[in-house]
Amino acid sequence: MPDSFKIRFMKLPLVRKAIMIGGLFTAISVFMPWYSDVDKFNIGESFLGISGPLYLAGFFVFVSGAVSIALIAMQMMEKRMPRLPMKEPQMHIAGSVLSLFMLGLTASAYFHPKFGVNLTDKSLGFGMILAFIGAGVVMLGGILAVRAKEVSFDVEGSIAPLIDMDREKASLNMQDVTVGEAMNRHGQVNDRRNQYQGTYSGRSNGWGPVQESINELNKHE
Repeated sequence: MPDSFKIRFMKLPLVRKAIMIGGLFTAISVFMPWYSDVDKFNIGESFLGISGPLYLAGFFVFVSGAVSIALIAMQMMEKRMPRLPMKEPQMHIAGSVLSLFMLGLTASAYFHPKFGVNLTDKSLGFGMILAFIGAGVVMLGGILAVRAKEVSFDVEGSIAPLIDMDREKASLNMQDVTVGEAMNRHGQVNDRRNQYQGTYSGRSNGWGPVQESINELNKHE
């Protein structure tokens, strides 16, 4: 099973690998220190993402990361996708936006002067930094996935011809003929043309003497 999971993961596109890794970073970050409430006498404690007064923010961050992991894992294991309220890449983007909002809310509350008035030094814990990185990677992967779907060439299509030859043949009452039939038709057309030219030429020659007689009468007058 581990080998199969590894092979399936390696077959994933790079964007989906990034989303899954980012979701993993986001989910596990809530079990690491986010901030600490320790005064100058080294009295206090350090809080994880899912503990302390801002535990609810850590819960939402964990859920958003877990959803991204689950969606990619279902595709990787070729499981049937559940009905989603939006497209899958948009789910990753929405989850990362929620994570970043909760992380920003937590950071703004922690760095507020009223929070931990006895604290001499405030700094983000490793867990919160990892959460920011993971949520950013998920958002970037979701955006790239949306753009990849917009310009995807995987969908098979057909290019309609500019001129419908069958329709043109029908409108011109044309039929498929062999080369020999085409040459015979061409010869018949040439014969008719030569016959018409000979008739017209004979008529011109017959009109010539009549015109000369009229000219002679005009001279005598």
